[in-house]
Amino acid sequence: MNYKLIIVDDEKVIRDGMANLVDWNSMGFTVVKTFSDGKDVIKYIENNQQVDIILADIKMTFVSGLELAKYIHDNKCNAKIVLISGFKEFEYAKKAIDYGVLHYLTKPMSLEEITKTFSAIKNELDKELEKQNNIEEEVSRFEEVRPLLIQQFFTDLVLGGLIERNLIMDRLQLIKLDIDPDTTYCCTIDVLLKKSNIGKWKYDKNQFFAAISNFIQGEHNHIQFYTIYNQEEIIKIIGLSSYYDDTQKFQESVSIHLRSILKTINSMLSVDMDIDISGVYKTIFDITKHDRLVKKTHSSTNRNNGLPIEHSDYLKLMEQQKLMMSYVNIGNFEYVSNIMDSVMKELEDIDITYVKNFIIDLFSRVFFNLHELGIDLYSINKGQVDYHKIMSMKSLTEIKLWCKQILKEIMDIVSKYQQSSQAQIIQQAKEYINNNYNLDISLEQVADKVFLSSAYFSRLFKKIEGESFTDYLIKIRIEKAMELIKNPHYKTYEICEKVGYKNSRYFSKLFKRNTGLTPSEYRKKLIKVSGEEDEE
Repeated sequence: MNYKLIIVDDEKVIRDGMANLVDWNSMGFTVVKTFSDGKDVIKYIENNQQVDIILADIKMTFVSGLELAKYIHDNKCNAKIVLISGFKEFEYAKKAIDYGVLHYLTKPMSLEEITKTFSAIKNELDKELEKQNNIEEEVSRFEEVRPLLIQQFFTDLVLGGLIERNLIMDRLQLIKLDIDPDTTYCCTIDVLLKKSNIGKWKYDKNQFFAAISNFIQGEHNHIQFYTIYNQEEIIKIIGLSSYYDDTQKFQESVSIHLRSILKTINSMLSVDMDIDISGVYKTIFDITKHDRLVKKTHSSTNRNNGLPIEHSDYLKLMEQQKLMMSYVNIGNFEYVSNIMDSVMKELEDIDITYVKNFIIDLFSRVFFNLHELGIDLYSINKGQVDYHKIMSMKSLTEIKLWCKQILKEIMDIVSKYQQSSQAQIIQQAKEYINNNYNLDISLEQVADKVFLSSAYFSRLFKKIEGESFTDYLIKIRIEKAMELIKNPHYKTYEICEKVGYKNSRYFSKLFKRNTGLTPSEYRKKLIKVSGEEDEE
């Protein structure tokens, strides 16, 4: 790529000679304009014309090279200046340096001097361009992962991983969320779905949850909504607003607006939903101080693994388990400890026998998951959950202290395997996808299989594979479809179903996006190529 050069000199002979006698192209420059005075350059720049470097005489009739340098400096124009003069005067050079001029040529100039100066400038411009490209790439990468970082932030906040004020402020700054946490009202909401609605959806589960989230997320009536996580028939969201000065008005506005959105979704997608506002807070920090206990029920249920609590609370506990396991893998004991505190606080009104069973189930999952990753926990009770010790404990405090001690021991071991264990987690996820691509699987389901929170799993998958979970799933399904198309007995709708899609039109659209051809066009191409090979 050549850089754009302007030559400015009030002597036409010098101006034309500089433009035509120097081989600028070989040095990486293109002369785009020549002018006789600095005022013409200023007009050129003010008309939004791009210029990378200006070679200008230091003395001209109306606007000198020095005044032009001052204009470039004062207006923060992204252009370098080389000044030419027939004399060496310290004051001129000093002023030029003040205006950011680093290169100074004196008449008469030799070709060697010009080449040396502009070669140095070319190197400077190349380095600046590379730096700018790197910055733009970093910004682009950040903007790509920012929605995941926001989701992870609110997941950590709502599930009890993020408690300390300074950490909350740091995370807000990291994700560039422009809110004042001390004056922003917030509420947590469960959007309740019916499983039958998900089954009726014509597309896959990822598309279903993405469609619902797209309707809900964004700013509505001075309230900003974000999706935190979804599990089974519940989508957990959070609403934020600094517009309201009363929690009751804020809650009413959230309820009215969300019900309006759900009505729209129902009319467009035929999906019935309801909402349950589970908490309203005057500041973001208040979420970390909430003392909401799980809602007890009169009897235990297999649906909740024996815990006598509301199903929505059980699903939240499952999310907390997965989030805790995510931070075990990362090696962040502070977050793990915070989540354990939050879990035990929410369970303090439940009979201790049920809590013990819950803890046994939790650590059974942790031990099994780490064993699957090839992590040796033999030093901790020979790699087994100590059921008898847990069942003999007398208080929640004793249980909590034991849990934290065991988790710390587990994390000390996991830290030795960290890089390989993360790669193994994603390998397990890929194997599950490769074996189940024909089913209607979602990101949340695959995250469940490797016992991680969906937000953490999504980021880890992108980090390890260099592509998103959704893109990888589509790629695998399209590759399988390309194999099936070779069989002339399969119709498009049959192939569509065999690779996990419900809607053949949507499948054909994805197939063309990834291959450049529709399934029927791809099959015709295969037949044509096969025929040509037979003729040979």
